[in-house]
Amino acid sequence: MGKLFAVDLRRLLQNRSAIIIAVLAPLVLVLLISLAVAPYFFADVRAENFHVAVLNEDDDPLTVSILQGLIESESLGGLIEVRFVDSELEGFAAVEAGAAVEA
Repeated sequence: MGKLFAVDLRRLLQNRSAIIIAVLAPLVLVLLISLAVAPYFFADVRAENFHVAVLNEDDDPLTVSILQGLIESESLGGLIEVRFVDSELEGFAAVEAGAAVEA
């Protein structure tokens, strides 16, 4: 069985047109399917901007660096607006107004 596979593979690799078809056919098929189907999946897909209410109760340098990374993140691209609150009540009011919470 292994010898037959090796002979068939050697015979296939000698034919350049068979190699080209074996490589290009799947690529063309994937390209056609992606061009036909992808626009339906990704049409009008846009994440909405939201704001995050942050109550920082400690002055730990790690917490400060995490918050700084959240504020200055280029990957978020202005998607998140960080609003600092001074108390739990102010934080609860921000949540009621639609903010996400970071404690």
